Amino acid sequence: MGKLANRYHLTVWIGLSCFLIMESLANSGSTEAISVGGYWGVDVFYRTGAPDQEKDQLHTLLGTKLYYRSKRFNSDAVDLIAISDNQDLKKLQTLCLHYREQKNLVEKCLINKKPETQSAEEGIDQAICQEAPTGYGNIPSLNSLATTINNIDPTNNCRPFPGISPSDVPPQTVITRPDKMRPDPFGPGRQISCNPKDFPFSIPEERPENDPLCGPSKLSTFWSQEAVGTPEVQELMDRVLRERQEAKRAAPERAKVGIIDGGFGPMTEVRERLPNIGTVLQQCLTTNAPTTPRTCGLRPENNRSTHGIQVSQLIAGTSPVGVGQRSDVTRIASVGTHFSEAVDHMLADPPPPPIVNLSMRIEGDASVPYFEQLSQQTTTVAAAGNFFPAPITEANLKASILVGSLQPNGAPSSFSNEHDAVTISVPVDNELAYSYGHENGNKVLKKFGGTSAATPMVTGALSNVQSFLPGITSAELKKLLEKTAIHTSGTRFGKNGAGSLNAYALLRVAIRLSQNWPANRNAINANTSDADSPYNFIAESERYFSKARRLLSQFNSCANLKEGLSAMRTAFFLDPTNNNIRQELYTLYATAGYKAQAEFYGNVETAMKNPTTIATIRNRSLMRAVSTGDLEGVKKAIKQGADIHTASGILYAEGGASVNGNAQDVAKAYINDPVKRNAIVTYLNGLP
Repeated sequence: MGKLANRYHLTVWIGLSCFLIMESLANSGSTEAISVGGYWGVDVFYRTGAPDQEKDQLHTLLGTKLYYRSKRFNSDAVDLIAISDNQDLKKLQTLCLHYREQKNLVEKCLINKKPETQSAEEGIDQAICQEAPTGYGNIPSLNSLATTINNIDPTNNCRPFPGISPSDVPPQTVITRPDKMRPDPFGPGRQISCNPKDFPFSIPEERPENDPLCGPSKLSTFWSQEAVGTPEVQELMDRVLRERQEAKRAAPERAKVGIIDGGFGPMTEVRERLPNIGTVLQQCLTTNAPTTPRTCGLRPENNRSTHGIQVSQLIAGTSPVGVGQRSDVTRIASVGTHFSEAVDHMLADPPPPPIVNLSMRIEGDASVPYFEQLSQQTTTVAAAGNFFPAPITEANLKASILVGSLQPNGAPSSFSNEHDAVTISVPVDNELAYSYGHENGNKVLKKFGGTSAATPMVTGALSNVQSFLPGITSAELKKLLEKTAIHTSGTRFGKNGAGSLNAYALLRVAIRLSQNWPANRNAINANTSDADSPYNFIAESERYFSKARRLLSQFNSCANLKEGLSAMRTAFFLDPTNNNIRQELYTLYATAGYKAQAEFYGNVETAMKNPTTIATIRNRSLMRAVSTGDLEGVKKAIKQGADIHTASGILYAEGGASVNGNAQDVAKAYINDPVKRNAIVTYLNGLP
């Protein structure tokens, strides 16, 4: 036992001491475990030079087991033997007290919480569109606004709106009978049927939830990628690479990206859908074998969740899913019950990837120093969370860039956490984006949403910037996001970021700066309206706008429609402050039946008058007042028309279960003062 034995006076007492300490843990409150959502074990930080042998002896003495040892942080992630005890807050507090008593060895002990992935709802990864087992070709009515408007030419080849790559998903194969046609808002031509019997699914319920013309939401499949300018990014990047190749110039370097996530379930076609990922990682994700963290960074118990796979595809997946056209995912790590192991893996073998994505809610005091260290060595892009009106965790606030979620119309998502520290938001809501996977042996498109999905879209956009501006700092990337953001009704009040992600403008600014980078890096701080500002595309935007109006006024061919729409969208992303452009784009989307998307592109002042947007803002005001115990604020919100039955973000219910709560649930979950809590609950219960 050596030195450690002297600290405890007599070695022969160790067994008895262990018994007595564990007895004190068992009797430190109720005999039943106090199950508080998220708590799991502790993290022990040691003084410099503490020997591993003495650490091990201390764990034995206190009756704990080592989960993970970090050399980098000189810390141990420690669990109690009984699983239920690791969720008992009082027992964990008592355990930390005993660790802290060993002052010669232990510097601090912090209670750990299990990280939570940030999908918008439980089981969000549901399959929504069954495909033919032989390929990705049979996806009727999901191909984007282009194919759902469906052609003004008889050959069914006109795709005026972006949103999906024709080469990736061929045109729809459904042939509808004349008596099943709907009017074509853009002129003569065939239109898809709204009758489920006309869709080649085994049962009507398998028809896509977001069937754009027949469904209530009227969204194109990859509407979120459309909203941030991904189709324009792809076209621009292809053109830049082609021009550089013709000029025999080197292509911009690919940007390295890391991902920390809750699980990376196996993906059969990882090579096809994630080609820009290393060979070793491809093997890890294909088989998800129980390899060591040093090899794959994956914990075997996390191989059932596809959350990390969805995130990976939104960063670096093939078109039309991935936003990052120059992303290389070079390091991944799945998080078990303790955050330290994943951070250790991400920082191993320096330098770490310049950008690290965390679509997770990282909780507990123990996680803060790990997150802080990670953000000091790389740009961390993290989810703000789906727990509104709960505060964003202290750990997540250490992120370089925090990402929120918007509804398709640009209003804030009901669940998205708000804070002055949120940098940017992305229109994803519950309905984002689709990535590829398998269900019951069939290839499927998978639905994915929440701030979990918003975060990798920002990461992908930043990787495009990183490829042109190597060495760019976290602060500089944040400034670029803020200065290129698209203003929406949901980002008007400063709690959900500077605006909505504008991936196209980001790339255009990066290409401009790359001409003299890094000597001109101070230009990142320029005013957006200055004549020589890298952000000023006003004149070019006007030219695209004029071109769009000329082409669309003719409106006599598929080519004019397609080119006109493309020019109008480009004009918008280059200058989203131009309300004339926004109004024209609004009209085009609304005419096609895409009202929610139309409102996103439209005038913000007009959107603020929309009853749905007004209700969203009022309801968030109510939830905010309830969570802080502000009875007068609650009464004011109710008087203005807020709905007490509106859903909040995810709440931790008794026993750790997650629920989407109403106003009363929020009061019970977040108001600690019993007097304030009872006053608000009584008032709410008394309302008609």
